[in-house]
Amino acid sequence: MLLRGRQQAERWLAMMKLGTELSDGVSPECLSRGFLAKAVAIRDNSADTVTGHAFAYAAAFWQNKDDEAAQFLETCLQYSSHASAATREALMSDAAVFLARKRKRADLAEQWLDALPQVTQVPWLHIRAEAGILEARGDLKGAIGKLNEVEEKILAIPNSVQRELSLRFLRRWQSELRGT
Repeated sequence: MLLRGRQQAERWLAMMKLGTELSDGVSPECLSRGFLAKAVAIRDNSADTVTGHAFAYAAAFWQNKDDEAAQFLETCLQYSSHASAATREALMSDAAVFLARKRKRADLAEQWLDALPQVTQVPWLHIRAEAGILEARGDLKGAIGKLNEVEEKILAIPNSVQRELSLRFLRRWQSELRGT
């Protein structure tokens, strides 16, 4: 990586720092701005472009900077062919959730849900997209029910760091829907 270029190395190091911040309990909207800037400083045909922009998407999403979040998500989707199948599936689910929750476009969110493979590598991607669509339609009780299904599946994750991080984001969404 160091031979490829300084910017790529800085991006990679910034992404490692951002991952550590999330693992240490930092909320996405509080991630270091400097590391976020380095994570999105370049776009190339690599999975790092997707990962760097995914960090920035999460930060903007939770800061309610919807236009910025949309741009970062669009970049993730544009370069998703360079990422793993699991990442591509997660991005499709994210697109459905974003369109439903932030843009209130259940119709467009359903298109992303329909585009998801029937069987995904992460078992709750369909369910979380469905929760977003229910929320967009004003069915908060239905959305909470779907998020409870997601929670059951997340609790089965053997990796404790991944499980706790996923639960943090899920519980925030649940709390927003419950108004607490």
